[in-house]
Amino acid sequence: MLAPDVIYVWTVPLDGTSPPVVLPSGELARIEAGDPSLWRRRHFVRAVMRTLIGQYLDRDPAALCFLSDDGGKPRLAGNELAFNLSHSDDLMLIAIAIGRAVGVDVDRLDRLGDDWRGVSRSACAVEEEDALAMLPPGERSQATMRLWIRKEAYTKARGGGFAHRFPGVTVGLATRQTASSVDDKNDDVRGAGWSLVDLPMAWPMAAALAFAGGHASITHRRYPQDAIGGVA
Repeated sequence: MLAPDVIYVWTVPLDGTSPPVVLPSGELARIEAGDPSLWRRRHFVRAVMRTLIGQYLDRDPAALCFLSDDGGKPRLAGNELAFNLSHSDDLMLIAIAIGRAVGVDVDRLDRLGDDWRGVSRSACAVEEEDALAMLPPGERSQATMRLWIRKEAYTKARGGGFAHRFPGVTVGLATRQTASSVDDKNDDVRGAGWSLVDLPMAWPMAAALAFAGGHASITHRRYPQDAIGGVA
């Protein structure tokens, strides 16, 4: 069962066998239209997503109908359940909630290497660039990547693609942070009502969760272990 004050975050290894879900023909066609080397992964991602959401709603996973907003963010037709997913390397995260928007992002902290300067110039607010410059040189690349991950999570939660420009969003430079507010200069209300929290990850991965609606408890689940016999 879904509780309105809880956000469920599922950690899913991308090396398993797809659940027995028959994907709709249109969804299969989109999967098969891409890089053939990624067909199996795409099928796995969609099948797990449908399996978890179907179990929460006690509905046939294959019968779920998904729509997209103007920025391409998927949503479930005719239901208050919200979800978002992100994957990097062999790891996927799925955030699921009821009655509130969620966004999640996961990536490697060592992704940028020496390219962090270009990313910081394009994605960071002026005050964030100044804060990065004050860090020891060996910490700047990872700090930039952590900022990127937090901003990705927030932008995905808001929907609408990259209409929310990263340099206008300030998310904090702390190495680890509990739930905190977002300062969004692209928004008339400056990000009011949105929270952002880092999720625990083993090196070299980092992840962040953004959500609307004030305080929420975060419940962590692992797939497939915690999906056996239900997902509550």
